Amino acid sequence: MACCDHENLVRFVAVCQTQPPKLITEFLPRGDALRYVRRRRDQLSSKQLLSWCHQISDGMAYLSEYKEGTKLVHRDLAARNILVKNPNHVKIADFGLAQVFYATYIEQ
Repeated sequence: MACCDHENLVRFVAVCQTQPPKLITEFLPRGDALRYVRRRRDQLSSKQLLSWCHQISDGMAYLSEYKEGTKLVHRDLAARNILVKNPNHVKIADFGLAQVFYATYIEQ
């Protein structure tokens, strides 16, 4: 996650070396997309939701590109793992189940 730099991925900040270790990421106070949509169902347009879908697909495409012989697979994409930066910008979060695949494994 530390090597990822994309506008639609939550930014990694640091690691807290407690037991168990904790990842520190940027804070997005509007919370996850699931709760955001439930609270504002009547205020959201289909154009806005389509924009969110495009942003999520951009972030996932970035993860699937080869970077130094690796791909990162999120493995837990859900509305609860999409955070709302503002009504027009969302970011993919929660890389707890993510897995790195190396080029030698992918090409087989």
